[in-house]
Amino acid sequence: MSPVDCIFLDPARRNEHGGKTVSIADCEPNVAELEDLLLSKASRIMIKLSPMLDLSLALKELKHTQEVHILSVNNECKELLILLGQTSPAEITIHCVNLFTKGTQEEQHFVFTREQEQRIVQQVTETLVNALQKSCSAFINASASEKQPQGTTQEHSVSESSTEPDTDSSTADYSGIDWDFAGG
Repeated sequence: MSPVDCIFLDPARRNEHGGKTVSIADCEPNVAELEDLLLSKASRIMIKLSPMLDLSLALKELKHTQEVHILSVNNECKELLILLGQTSPAEITIHCVNLFTKGTQEEQHFVFTREQEQRIVQQVTETLVNALQKSCSAFINASASEKQPQGTTQEHSVSESSTEPDTDSSTADYSGIDWDFAGG
């Protein structure tokens, strides 16, 4: 085969018994095994895969991934496309598009990298933990052991007459959850 600009692959995603497969290794052909050969024949490879695929695993298996496109229709994931190229970028861009039928809503487009996604998850987790620590005495007591050096213990008790968490200067004037996701 002489070199071409782009190769599109839609590997079979059913096993010999007709059951669905979601791993690249279980597809026919196994694109991960053919990645280098395919890239010797084309500068870009577009692979259509199962929307149920474990994306983290796929990105580990496909070393030349440049972009990921995930297409949903009416909030139902329909397609997963992975674009391979000759070089591996420092950051893989993920494009998520949600289309709606008959103009019921405007299309939704989200573009991000895995690093940005991990930062956001960390920020949301920290925000939720902080909110729980400031508003729930049970959570304060449960998470207190995380603040102690390993091998030490600290007993906590809540007064029977109080259902409110102990307040200190940092939470005494706290009036609600502060959702600040800026700073990415």
